[in-house]
Amino acid sequence: MIVTNNIGAGIQSNKKELIQQPNYRKKYDFSAYGLSVPSPIFSILEKSKYYLLETADRKPLDTKYHRRPDLFCQDTYGDPGFYFMILFVNDMFSLMDFLTDSILIPTTDRVLTVLRETEARKAFGEIKQTIQI
Repeated sequence: MIVTNNIGAGIQSNKKELIQQPNYRKKYDFSAYGLSVPSPIFSILEKSKYYLLETADRKPLDTKYHRRPDLFCQDTYGDPGFYFMILFVNDMFSLMDFLTDSILIPTTDRVLTVLRETEARKAFGEIKQTIQI
């Protein structure tokens, strides 16, 4: 270890020494001890949330739609099956949460793009499973 009066310079030199070591990555591999640090697994919707929010508009929610996101989606998108996306984008977990004064409404193009990507990934997963079997 290098001892200097300047702490920042000491840290920089230690970092360079660590990076130059061939087993730098192996130092933090805990699999030999039976430990694993899993990375989070995000669903396609979670990965797409900010894509959906980028062009979303906040609009007032009429009282006739309270607890009826399916009816809202039928009137907005022409399909009641999009209700789960509206709940997800607005951080609502059930139909009972759909009682707010205003909600974020993603554009139809963005919703359809995410749904196409979801279906493509499902189809790819099914093909992948049939190949492995």
